[in-house]
Amino acid sequence: MPEPVVGRVTETEMSKQPATFYKQEDTPLTLTLTSIDKAKRELVYRIKAQTDLTQYKKRNYDTIERTYAEFERLHNYLVNAYPECIVPILPRQPDESTNFDKSLRLSKNSLQIFLSRLAAHPILRQDSELQSFIESDFVYTPTSRANPIKISRFRTKAKDTGSLSDDKRDPLDREYSALVALENNLQNSSKILTRISRARKNLSGSEVEVADKLSLFAASEVNSPLSKSLRRLGECFLKCSELNGVQTDHKNTILGYLFDNYIRNAKYIQLLLLNRINVKADYDTSVKTSEKRRQAIIVMKASANIKAEKVNQAVEDLEEAKQFETYKRALHNKIDKNLRSEIEVYEETKSYDFLSCFNTYARKQLDLERQKIQLWEKMLNELIQ
Repeated sequence: MPEPVVGRVTETEMSKQPATFYKQEDTPLTLTLTSIDKAKRELVYRIKAQTDLTQYKKRNYDTIERTYAEFERLHNYLVNAYPECIVPILPRQPDESTNFDKSLRLSKNSLQIFLSRLAAHPILRQDSELQSFIESDFVYTPTSRANPIKISRFRTKAKDTGSLSDDKRDPLDREYSALVALENNLQNSSKILTRISRARKNLSGSEVEVADKLSLFAASEVNSPLSKSLRRLGECFLKCSELNGVQTDHKNTILGYLFDNYIRNAKYIQLLLLNRINVKADYDTSVKTSEKRRQAIIVMKASANIKAEKVNQAVEDLEEAKQFETYKRALHNKIDKNLRSEIEVYEETKSYDFLSCFNTYARKQLDLERQKIQLWEKMLNELIQ
């Protein structure tokens, strides 16, 4: 039975940098997944790194070994430490419940894309934890702490701007709505893929049954030409069943993997956009607090009985409130400004990933359909002769 070619990538091809969409030609950090060791209890991913970043001890690291759990620790840290950045998708572990080798090849390609996009990110590549992930000779565990992004359901609410035209809505509000729609559409598409796969499996099973019946019919048929044709027809049905199995497997592996990644990614970016609203609410609250304390001092000044200690305390409270307001304003501005540029990169990345996947999927499906056509054409020619 023919095998899908998608995911079967050589080390040379893996070393090519996937599209990153950051506006630069050369990056000062390159991460390459060279191999995966399956001999140990856990899969061990071998990476090499090249860098011109000054904080690194060396320029080349050829023997970095990390498990998937270590990748997860790094990814979780980056997600929580940088609410102003969209951290690249970390693919799931290879699925041992299905075809492990195919799942491993697809995971390998996706992990290389994750590393390339992480290394190209102008903010994330500077992180000290990424440096520790590359340089540490021991099991990697983040030494820095990052508070998890938490969204209060009572304080956070995406703006209802449905009545506004698209050109008047904030691009980040439009993006949030688009992400909700994307998540729902991909989830529905995944359910339909499951139904299609189930139908194809039933079709493959029926074709095998037809092939078996034709084989029995051919064995009992005394007319030699008819017996030969029946046997040949049974072989065609059997090969069609195999090709349908490949199509089903290919559909699940390629489209299912892409949809799953982007469902998780859509949820994550929604969280970032809601966190931005939370930070804006905190900033607005700090502005109100500063104003209240300013008004309190004005009231004190107008009072006939002013106690020095109360005035001093009020001034201290105002200074503290102003410092907190300045901090919250800077945090909000950083998150708001950076997310706008990050969303642009995300949209380009998403388009590239989907179009590349659909291109690969369509080519493979066409190839399999051509094999079916060639199969039946060959049989037709044999019958005509």
